[in-house]
Amino acid sequence: MASTIIIYGATGVVGSGIIKVFLQNYPQIKIVAPVRNDPSRLLKTLDLISTPENLLIPELPYLDEPEKLVQWVTQNIPGGKIDHVVFIAGGLVGQYSVNEITESILIDAIKYKVSNTISAYNALEPLLKNEETSGFTVVTGAAGTKCFYPAMGLLTIANASQFGVVQAIISQSSGKKYRVNEFRIASVIKHDADEENPRFKGFKAANTTTLANVFISKVFSSNASGEIVVVTGDDLN
Repeated sequence: MASTIIIYGATGVVGSGIIKVFLQNYPQIKIVAPVRNDPSRLLKTLDLISTPENLLIPELPYLDEPEKLVQWVTQNIPGGKIDHVVFIAGGLVGQYSVNEITESILIDAIKYKVSNTISAYNALEPLLKNEETSGFTVVTGAAGTKCFYPAMGLLTIANASQFGVVQAIISQSSGKKYRVNEFRIASVIKHDADEENPRFKGFKAANTTTLANVFISKVFSSNASGEIVVVTGDDLN
């Protein structure tokens, strides 16, 4: 199993759940969880008083300037190589129906959900160990497959674009030993201690650590390569 993993989006619901499960069950894995500011916020989300030895929290503009994360890795990780990148492709963009989407709104959404993924892959790919146990996983949401209500128009467009980016990365990495996969979440997710996700009040939501365990079994520790791994509410019950 991989020894060094970078998790983009560590402070979010999905990212923090993945970190929790790794910390609880895989102490031999070194977790790099970059944050834009205030590392104590991540510790609070993880219900931690202090930082475990295998959790590294660099404070960096890792989305806008991924080369700074590359520099940090080369300076702080022995050998300057990593085994896995989990890129959680942004949270929710604004609520806009098609007739409300302007060019500037669309550009901002695409940058947030799409351009950052491309930049992260291009920057970090040279650091990935070219081994079958290594990989680059993009975590997406299922909203790109269907627009469930008009105000989800912008999110649907951005997510669908994200699906295309993953396929382009899979094609780009053809011939490499490391694995590229998409982990597509088709369910509402919440922090374990919460009754529901506050952004989706009234909707049934699965625990983030349950999702994390599915991710580990179906993607991280599996032989999945070039796949779209879809996780539904049924998989999380």
